[in-house]
Amino acid sequence: MTDAAPRFSRRIKPFTALVALARVLRDKEATHEVFRLTAALDGPIAEKNFRRFEASPVGARVLAEKTDLAYLLADRDQLAALPSGSVGRAYLDFVTREGLSVEGFQQEMDSTGENMERIGEDRARFIYRARHSHDLYHVLTGYGRDFVGELSLLAFTRRINNSLGLGALVIGGLFKGWREYPGLPVWACVREGARLGAAAEDLLCADWEALLELPLGAARARLKVGAPKRYLAIQAGAEAVDRRLREALAA
Repeated sequence: MTDAAPRFSRRIKPFTALVALARVLRDKEATHEVFRLTAALDGPIAEKNFRRFEASPVGARVLAEKTDLAYLLADRDQLAALPSGSVGRAYLDFVTREGLSVEGFQQEMDSTGENMERIGEDRARFIYRARHSHDLYHVLTGYGRDFVGELSLLAFTRRINNSLGLGALVIGGLFKGWREYPGLPVWACVREGARLGAAAEDLLCADWEALLELPLGAARARLKVGAPKRYLAIQAGAEAVDRRLREALAA
């Protein structure tokens, strides 16, 4: 690889990051703003992560064979044919229950204005793979899509990928959590997520293609993903607060 090869931008864009951070803290469903935030802050870190992925056996295979994780995750018939209790079936159950889709997630990425052609095919494949694995992280960890669950999962992910953007989002989210979720141990849940992420294997280099067929418990053991016990104990309360806040906005 030469210095002239495509690479992630070295530039940091603090104003773009601040705007994106403010928007996603107002609306946690604004996924495209999360991508804008990380793109604005994480160029040098993304390059380091790509080099790590590229050097791994899984990364070398994915790049050589041009494997598309999104294609596999979008094939619901194939996922439904996997054994009950497998990672793939648990993922399918999760996205069906939450009304999510690979296509919708990809549209969020496409709306950020990022120039994927500039970074080259290999890096684009890597960044899409890393982003599309987000809901697999949900399945492996057991974190829900309520605010506290998402914030804790971001802390978990931050320990995997060292993202400055996710770090900023976690800090901003903590202030929002203390204000809007009084009585819930938001900080303790976030700290637990960070601890679990630090103890886990490098999920950026995970062999998702093989893991989809494994029993969920076996995959968690292989990847050293522990259960977020503190979060699971208050999940129902966090979901209830989410519902009340949505109802208040709709009123």
